[in-house]
Amino acid sequence: MRPNIKKLENRRKYIVIYPNIFMEFHWERFGLNYFETLGWEVLGIECVSLLLGVDRAKAESREARADSRTTIIDEPNKLRDILAKTTNEDIVLIFSNYEQKSEWLFKILYDYNVHYGIANLSCPPVTKYKINFITETSLKRIMQFLDNLKHSTKMVLRKLNYFFINEKIKVPIKYPSFWIYSGRQSLYLGSELHRMAQKRISTHSLEVEKSISITTQEVDIGSKSNYAVLIDDALADHPDFNLCQIGKPISPIRYFSKLNAFIDKIELDLGLEVVIAANPKTPAEAARSNYQKRKLFFGKTTELIRDCSLVISHYSTALSIAAYFEKPIYILSTSVIKNSEILQNIEKCASWFETHPINIDELSSQKLTIPKIKTSVYRRYKHEFLQETKSTSTSIWQSMINAQEYHTHYKR
Repeated sequence: MRPNIKKLENRRKYIVIYPNIFMEFHWERFGLNYFETLGWEVLGIECVSLLLGVDRAKAESREARADSRTTIIDEPNKLRDILAKTTNEDIVLIFSNYEQKSEWLFKILYDYNVHYGIANLSCPPVTKYKINFITETSLKRIMQFLDNLKHSTKMVLRKLNYFFINEKIKVPIKYPSFWIYSGRQSLYLGSELHRMAQKRISTHSLEVEKSISITTQEVDIGSKSNYAVLIDDALADHPDFNLCQIGKPISPIRYFSKLNAFIDKIELDLGLEVVIAANPKTPAEAARSNYQKRKLFFGKTTELIRDCSLVISHYSTALSIAAYFEKPIYILSTSVIKNSEILQNIEKCASWFETHPINIDELSSQKLTIPKIKTSVYRRYKHEFLQETKSTSTSIWQSMINAQEYHTHYKR
């Protein structure tokens, strides 16, 4: 239940600008509920049609629907009116980079001298391959090393472009007051805009924020206390495929046939019931049908992972929760995936856990076992994706407040 806060004039504002459908769970995920408890005025702003250049009606569905509190912006002047009323005491957090489609946004920020921050708080474990030639040397690993080298070369060139930034950004721009990020790999996602931020804030990831804030109450799965949780990556029906105007990477019928056969094998070999941590954008009826009416839970991914015996996924960011709680992991692949980038992401994700993907199309008669926990592997993963060593345990949102107050009162 949200607190009953008396309406006050001149309350500080916390504004989040997001380039996708701003759903109910985003209010907790992006800290709006936290700021509301402090008495701030909060605004969750969705700019999907303007920042992604897509038809919003096609992006939204019955499941992927904007929360009733969300402010939907479909033309720039509406946002201009909102940002014109902000002060240096407010926090504006933007989940968008500078590019052609977002020029209008950064023009508004410049026109009204808006103090804002940018964020990389949920870095997926697919930035590059984690190569360890000591444990394995093969042609495959060499090819992955060369792919990393290509990626590193692009990063160097991107940093060199820093010196020619005025040639890339054609309009006057106000740079961020802060860049808040989690884990060392988030730095690989940084652009010229990020590097020009006045302050860098190293914090923990959104997955860690959620993990340390949940109650100790267990999720009632209805039967066995020992269970495995499959993270629904929605590879067959994720609405963002339409949003990004790309085709579905797999055939749903064949994919779920193979996936359910693998789940059956897990339950038989390991004696663990497999429950589904549903994707928030997956239609509930479709999910129940796809997973043959297995137990389905929405909004309980963190709790399910915390209390489970095994986590199963392709390459979801929810694997960071598994790493935080140091849970055994199966990374799955399949021969029916048509998108080569997705296949590479699965391989990259598996490399960070020093494991190999299990191809669900090539099940063997060999009995499955629960992987052993490698403490050093999880420790490295946490540093790279969840929280740098120099980060504090302060809440993400309190870290932003501290940075904004420092900027307002000391950086004049």
